[in-house]
Amino acid sequence: MNQPANPSDWEHYFTEEALLVEEMLLSGDMALLNQSRIRIALENKILNWTSYTHWLKAQTNYAVIKSDLYENEIELLKNKYLENKKIFEHYEIWSADLIAIESWDNQIIVLGLLPTEKISIVPNCIFIFCPPMILNLITASQNLEINEDDSLILKTDDLSTKSQDLLEIDQNISKPININFSNLQNKNTQTAFQIDTTDTTFSIWNLVEKNHLENSDIVRKKFDAYVVLKIINNVTKVFKLDEELVNENLDDSIFKFDLSGQNPFAKSFLNARTESFSLIDIKLVLLDFKYACITPLKLGSQILGFFVGFKMTEISNQDSIVLESVSIKTVA
Repeated sequence: MNQPANPSDWEHYFTEEALLVEEMLLSGDMALLNQSRIRIALENKILNWTSYTHWLKAQTNYAVIKSDLYENEIELLKNKYLENKKIFEHYEIWSADLIAIESWDNQIIVLGLLPTEKISIVPNCIFIFCPPMILNLITASQNLEINEDDSLILKTDDLSTKSQDLLEIDQNISKPININFSNLQNKNTQTAFQIDTTDTTFSIWNLVEKNHLENSDIVRKKFDAYVVLKIINNVTKVFKLDEELVNENLDDSIFKFDLSGQNPFAKSFLNARTESFSLIDIKLVLLDFKYACITPLKLGSQILGFFVGFKMTEISNQDSIVLESVSIKTVA
C-alpha cells in the first residue's frame, strides 16, 4: 500500500484556498463545524477537484474515480457499501469523507477525499480518490437534489415514489446523472472493482475501452503498433489491438505471457515499472517489429494489465514517456 498523504499537506500547497476555508470557518456557520476542511474546500468550489487530485496523485499514485459516473455505476457502489457496511464497522475510522466499499482478493476497497493516516490500520487497503458528491450519493439514506447555489440538500420525500435528476457540479462535467434511490436494492452483481471480467458496470476496463481510439492515436505517433493486455489468473491476454493489428487477424496467443515466469512482463509486474526490450529476447515474431515497450496499467497499487507499444527501431526515452502518460491519463 502506498504511504498515506499527510492530511494537512494540501493546505500547504493550496495556500489561498486554505485561507478561504479558514475565513468560512470563522464566519460562524454552524453547518460547517462537523465538516472536514478538505470537504469544505471541495464542496464550496474553493478548491477544484481536478487540480486537487492531480496534485495528490502525483505524490501518492492512488487511482481516482471519474466524476461523471452513470446511474447504474453509482447504484452498484451504493449496494456494495450497504452490503458490507457492518463488516468493516470494527475499524472505527469511517466518516462522510472515508468509506469502505468491499473486500476483494483479501484487500479492502476504500473511497475517500484524502488518504489520511487512519487507513494505515486497514490491512491491504486499496484507497481510491472519490469526489464528495459521489460519496454523498453512495452513503445517503435520503433523496438528494441540487440547491440553487449548487450545493447538495437532503429531501424527506417518500423514496418509494420519488426520484431526482442530479446534475454533476464538477466544473469540467456537464452531463446529468439520474439517481433513482427507490430502485436501490441488493443485486447479484459483480464487484465494481473486479479486474478479471469485462462486463462489470464500473471497471477500469470501461475507461480503457472508452479511450482506446484516442490512446491509439497518441501512441501511434511514437510507435508502429499498440496493444492493451489484461492480466487474468497471472497471465496476460489481449484486451484491445489497434486497428491495423486487428486487420492482420493475429493469433492472440502470441501475447500470452506468464507473470510468474522469466520475461519482461513479469519484471514490469514485479517492479511496477516501464520496460523496453527486443522481441528476439522473448521469441516473439510480430510482423516486422523488432522492439517493444510495456508500461503497467494500475488501479491504486494494483497492476491490472499493460499498455504495449511496438517499433521497428529501438525504443527511446521519449517513447517510454508517451506510453506512460497514456496509462496514467486513462485512470486519472
